Amino acid sequence: MSDFPDGNLVGEESKWSVWLMEKIKNEKPKLIVTYDISGLTGHPDHIVLSKEVLSIAHERSLNLYWVSLSEKLKKWFVPKEVEGNFCEPTHVLDFGNLWVKKWLAVKSHKSQRYAQVRITFPLFLYLSIYHFEWYHKVDFKRTYKVKYMDFKI
Repeated sequence: MSDFPDGNLVGEESKWSVWLMEKIKNEKPKLIVTYDISGLTGHPDHIVLSKEVLSIAHERSLNLYWVSLSEKLKKWFVPKEVEGNFCEPTHVLDFGNLWVKKWLAVKSHKSQRYAQVRITFPLFLYLSIYHFEWYHKVDFKRTYKVKYMDFKI
């Protein structure tokens, strides 16, 4: 939706948070889905974006869901350093044959740590068999911990 450089959102909130707020004001979503406060893989852009969206969604009383993972996928994708901040799923979505688009999206980003994932068999095969996505419904009464880690872009 915009052209912010990968890995450069932390410390640059003044450059993109106004843009994000304007997008949300103009689109008027009832529901927002983004990464959880762990960044899922510890990606700093995901973490800082999640923090900002959490603040905006809470302020505007929007439904907020964070992408989560099954127990098996969590073992493959979530680094030990961020496991404590990872949010367990509260909802599951079967996306059927759209798994191909999901696979192509995962492969399209250099910084998504696919090359560093601990997978015992190909992800595309896993997605073709288990075509589900998991989500965590954010509870605004709960306090979520944030932790940045070393992350190579």
